[in-house]
Amino acid sequence: MKYTRYEYKKHGKMKFIFVVLIIGLLSIGAGTYFSKFIFNGHTVIKTFNEQESTKKETLLDQEFIALQFGYYSKKENADTAIKTIPSKYNSYIVEENEHYRVIIGLYSKDDGEKELESLVSQEINAVKINFSISKENLEQNKIAEIISAFLKISNTLEDENVKSVKTADYKAWCSNTIDKENLNEKSNLKEVYDYINDLPDELDKNNIDKYLKYFYERLKNIQ
Repeated sequence: MKYTRYEYKKHGKMKFIFVVLIIGLLSIGAGTYFSKFIFNGHTVIKTFNEQESTKKETLLDQEFIALQFGYYSKKENADTAIKTIPSKYNSYIVEENEHYRVIIGLYSKDDGEKELESLVSQEINAVKINFSISKENLEQNKIAEIISAFLKISNTLEDENVKSVKTADYKAWCSNTIDKENLNEKSNLKEVYDYINDLPDELDKNNIDKYLKYFYERLKNIQ
């Protein structure tokens, strides 16, 4: 009778080596995976910071543009210059530092860029006056929203076929937008709110300029 001889020690040794190899491979794989976070941790942090930065960038400032037609030391020269501007444009004169700016309109940034191109195409020289209102300041942001809504009225009045625009809807919108119960009586927002309430029932080409001038000065003061 033949007996089969088993090498128990050798078999056990091979099994042990096999287990060690498996553990080693798993360790290498896991190390490679986690090294992305351990050794390239700055990449993960950078990505997170970029995401946070993107969130902040979505809160873009509100930007406006006024178009300066001229700048004069004498009022009579400004009065003469403003008469040369085509009547379709809402223009006005602003006094600053004992000088007089002749201004064409007040626009959102995009509309202002388009109007400037239109003026240049008509060989009318003008330069941009930029205003940027921070959205992080709640009061200033609210004023900017009110001005932005008003500009829809002034833009409509630049249409030669439009004679006037009623203000009832605009006033109602402003009233609903402002938290009147917590409104500081001495704040800029309160001043603007009262000014809006005093607007006439209709605005037309003959009176829109003084309201644009008011909002121009508001923007200048709150920048």
